[in-house]
Amino acid sequence: MSRYGTQSPANLSALSSSGISAPRVFKTVMVKLPVFLFGIISPQRRSPVSLKLRICLVVDDMPVTRRLYGLLLQKIGFAMVEAGSVEEALSAVSTQMPELAIVDWNLPDQDGVEFVKQLRKMDGGKDVKVIMNSVETGGDKVSQAVMAGADRYVYKGISIDDFIFEIRELKLI
Repeated sequence: MSRYGTQSPANLSALSSSGISAPRVFKTVMVKLPVFLFGIISPQRRSPVSLKLRICLVVDDMPVTRRLYGLLLQKIGFAMVEAGSVEEALSAVSTQMPELAIVDWNLPDQDGVEFVKQLRKMDGGKDVKVIMNSVETGGDKVSQAVMAGADRYVYKGISIDDFIFEIRELKLI
């Protein structure tokens, strides 16, 4: 026997000639597993299944706020693209249109409402679900956001449960 517990070829031939069944010798073999075991190909159809990456654009001038949204979004199945200004946000959506956008009202170069108006005019921009968020609590701010094309308006400091509820209301989770 070798030091790893497998039989040497000489010992195996001696065992098999004496009528004793020899223990099996296993080798380490790299095996490619069928891809459908991992959910990429359906076992019934054997055809590729679409794996769409769900993207959320977070537009906020505060890096800590973007980071907090990123952690939350990751937990509910979204990848985050972040922007600290309207200019960065427009650049991001010109590359890839997100499924969801969380937009702060107060941004350094323009306000978030202007971004939403520009987003809605872009190809595919009407399909993006937009949540405006702000410390502004006046009813006129909410109506301005909705008139610009926001689907929801939430106040900064909203609880995680309430924020997830808003995303559920948009039929995204």
